[in-house]
Amino acid sequence: MKARVKTYLNERTQKPSVNAPNYHYYSPGDEIEIVEIVNGDNYEGIDVWYKLNNDSFVWSGGVEGMISLESLDPNRISTKSISSWGIEKLNIPSIWEQYEATGKDINVAILDTGISDHRDFSKRIIYKDFYGNSDTPLDEDDANHGTSCAGIVGSSCNSNYGLAPEANLHIFRVMKFKLFPKKDILNKSLEWIVQNGQNIDIISISISFIDEDPITKQLIYELIHKDKIIVSSVGNSSKLANFFPASYPEVLSIGAIDQDLKKIEKSAPSDHISLLAPGFELPTTKTRTGTGSFSGTSAATAYVAGVFALILSYTKKNNIKISNQEIKKFVIENTDRYGRSKFSIESGYGIINPLKVIEAIKTNT
Repeated sequence: MKARVKTYLNERTQKPSVNAPNYHYYSPGDEIEIVEIVNGDNYEGIDVWYKLNNDSFVWSGGVEGMISLESLDPNRISTKSISSWGIEKLNIPSIWEQYEATGKDINVAILDTGISDHRDFSKRIIYKDFYGNSDTPLDEDDANHGTSCAGIVGSSCNSNYGLAPEANLHIFRVMKFKLFPKKDILNKSLEWIVQNGQNIDIISISISFIDEDPITKQLIYELIHKDKIIVSSVGNSSKLANFFPASYPEVLSIGAIDQDLKKIEKSAPSDHISLLAPGFELPTTKTRTGTGSFSGTSAATAYVAGVFALILSYTKKNNIKISNQEIKKFVIENTDRYGRSKFSIESGYGIINPLKVIEAIKTNT
């Protein structure tokens, strides 16, 4: 793919590093031919580099625009450049390449602390502020909680952090800081989706309350009736905890595992947990061009939202007639068992297996 240089940019040989030999530079306006996306030295908060058709490398921060998944030949996208263990270990590249599922035309609502103006989301962000009245994307949480969740769901493949790099992200800012959510603001956002969110397919909620709310419960019932998929974090606790909205039966309640596919200590045991997903030190987006890692059941919930975006894009692309609630059943029925029991309060029905789900849908629909 051709791209245009926006600043004076050194061409590096041998490896994607600011310390690699440099025998040539590009000027603003020069065109380059990109053949592969790779990870390299972190420079000014950006660790993404482009490999050129002459086997040299340039830093992506000096290039205009975003490189989308469809812009490159899939056979040239190196899975070796993927830095997220959750993407590698659960075979997400096979879904991208074999089934050509990238989340395209799927809409994911993320109800969280908002989002920073980050380069990895390009023009796929639809932002609505229920906490304040900002028209500009905003995330004031100290840990960039909302931005981190959004990156796991669908940052562009520049960084290879997002599961569904072509999904549309509806960012609903419902709290300023992760630790201080309010039920009335959450309900306001859910009510908006009931009334106006006809195109929203998936709703990701990383908010936990210790008790039920009749209004939240009714709104979730209405959203399920409209065939929305709702995923919510089981919560971070070492003791048995039945948080809401994750404990409503219509909601998929998500716990977290680490690189060894073991449940992380702070992933709460729950009577209502549905399944486990990667949620430990996942690389993701932070402020503007920044990156970092993110852990916890919120990270796992974002991961599952991204998985659903991939599955729905596959069924939509192939015109498979299946409801979202039926897809939920396929996801539960095709988990990998965790331990000996079919269900436990520690792990629900097991570890999500995205590739297995798609193969099951392909075979049985």
